This record gives sequence, structure tokens and C-alpha cells, in this order.
Amino acid sequence: MTMSDSTTDQPGGNGNGEISKDDLAKILPKYELLEQAGRGAMGVVYRARHRLLDKPVAVKVCLLERFKSRFEREAKLMAQVAERTRRAVGGQTVRW
Repeated sequence: MTMSDSTTDQPGGNGNGEISKDDLAKILPKYELLEQAGRGAMGVVYRARHRLLDKPVAVKVCLLERFKSRFEREAKLMAQVAERTRRAVGGQTVRW
């Protein structure tokens, strides 16, 4: 899951390009954000749980607008890798 619009001009931002965990929970109601798992130049990664599927996931949030296109490219590449992996491992895929 990606969200590239979490920049300093978003409500709840703390001035460092971050959005609070409470505001993220409101924006991403399908996910229960459990804890911060990592941080880098582009964003923050949270360990989370998909509420409906009861499945562990990682939620990466882009912090700065200038990284938006790079962040979106990364998300598209990850989606392609995930699709290939599902086909290789499972044979049949259920799409949500």
C-alpha cells in the first residue's frame, strides 16, 4: 500500500514532512497501523494489519512531494513483482 500525498502541507503534518499516526489511521481505515518498522529519505514504513483480510502488511508513506514520482514508480514495480510471485507460487489468484 502506498500513499504519496502525505506531505508537509497535509493536515496533521508536523512540519517535518510527516503526518501523525492518528491522521494516517483516519486516511487509511482498512489498515490497523501497529508500529513504525523503518524510515528512509523518501518515507516511513509501518507494520500494519489489513482489517478485512486479517493479514499482516507493510504501509509505506511518502513524506515529501519531490519524491512522489519515484515513490509511485517503486509502488508499480513492487506490484509487478508481487503479481509474478502470486502466479509462480499459487497458480490461481483471487483479486480483491
